Amino acid sequence: MTQIFFYSINEGGIERKLMVACKLTEKAFALGHQVFIRSSNDEQLRVLDELLWKFDPASFLPHEVGNKQNCSIQLGGEVSENQKGILINLSGEACIKHHQFSRINEIVGPDEQSLLSGRSNYRFYQTQGLPPETYKI
Repeated sequence: MTQIFFYSINEGGIERKLMVACKLTEKAFALGHQVFIRSSNDEQLRVLDELLWKFDPASFLPHEVGNKQNCSIQLGGEVSENQKGILINLSGEACIKHHQFSRINEIVGPDEQSLLSGRSNYRFYQTQGLPPETYKI
């Protein structure tokens, strides 16, 4: 069964959300997991692509934008059928293909729109029989 985790950020903006995504990616990659980071738009993908290369000089997170089956870390806007492992969701929309992933990390807050979509996603996962856990950052 897919595990659902919500990371609630109470300060900072999109930069903070992207840094949390990078740290979660780094941890998952170090543990040998495949990671798909789902973004809400192309600009966010571009910024995240750059940030993953340089956010921590001591780490190396090889990644590709798009649907590349031979890359452990992928960034994109839509979940395809071949993606698995861990989903880091920055899109604001719940993942209806949640069964493909062992874990989904939703990063929420602090802006009102993100909180509203986070609450909606939380309810969606509950209706799917997936009890979410929440962590405040």
